[in-house]
Amino acid sequence: MDEKHLRIILGSESDIKNANIVLTIWQIFGINSAVSIGSCHWHSGDDFNEFVKSIPEDIIVFLGGMSLHAPAIIKSILFNANIFTLVVGVPTDKSARDAIEVLPEGAGILTTGLNTISLTHSLKNAAYSIAPLIAKLNPDSGIWQKILEHNKLKRCVEKRLQPNIQLINSLIPIPKKTK
Repeated sequence: MDEKHLRIILGSESDIKNANIVLTIWQIFGINSAVSIGSCHWHSGDDFNEFVKSIPEDIIVFLGGMSLHAPAIIKSILFNANIFTLVVGVPTDKSARDAIEVLPEGAGILTTGLNTISLTHSLKNAAYSIAPLIAKLNPDSGIWQKILEHNKLKRCVEKRLQPNIQLINSLIPIPKKTK
């Protein structure tokens, strides 16, 4: 399936490593995305406005850190152009999360949250939380089935219920990792 389901925009090239964590999860589900890099702080004005208005995907995910105003700016550009596109902010630090959370009334942006202990967990959870939106928008894509299969693998293998663990010398044996 070559169809692009969403657009992920990075604030800068320094966000590539973090974006790849999200893209890896989406790859498991068969979710394809277009990728762009663009900072509203450096690419303001007509160039950025025209770029945003030309995005054909139904969902834009903006991933970045520092002062993450881009999701709200993107939403404003689209709203003022009468273009309905869902915009989601994926913050990679507290400053970015704060910039999304303190928007004025009427300018709210969906955000996936920030795990301040593990950014990797935040990014994976962002991917997991956005995936069902894509599945809902593309009901015949098979994405939902892949999400369910992945969840079953997590539940039944990786995070399985173990009601009675056999102790060895009064200690819990450390399981061997399998790939």
